[in-house]
Amino acid sequence: MGGTPGLWGGLLGSVLAFAFLALTAGSMLLGRRLTTDDPNSPLFYGVVLAVWLVKLIVFFLFMYWLRDQPWLDAWVFFFTVIAAVLGSLIVDGFAFVKARTPIDVTLPDDESAG
Repeated sequence: MGGTPGLWGGLLGSVLAFAFLALTAGSMLLGRRLTTDDPNSPLFYGVVLAVWLVKLIVFFLFMYWLRDQPWLDAWVFFFTVIAAVLGSLIVDGFAFVKARTPIDVTLPDDESAG
């Protein structure tokens, strides 16, 4: 359908989507390591926000550079990025729903809580 420009659009779209999604996970891991497992630390949020801003700037620079490239099918690129992001959101949603998080709650009528 798109020929060689479509191939380049699909490859570049999937690589950029993977890189940006990996940067998000990496920023959370880096923030966690820098704050010694204190997710409420302002440093944690600062690291995640800084990486998000860098990603946003790099994304707009890439889009500006890629807008008139003759070797790239823009529609294939666009739909590849959309499919990758939606796929990632679906996987994140399933991971969130299936996560087993222990909850330490003492009920008012629990006699063994003492």
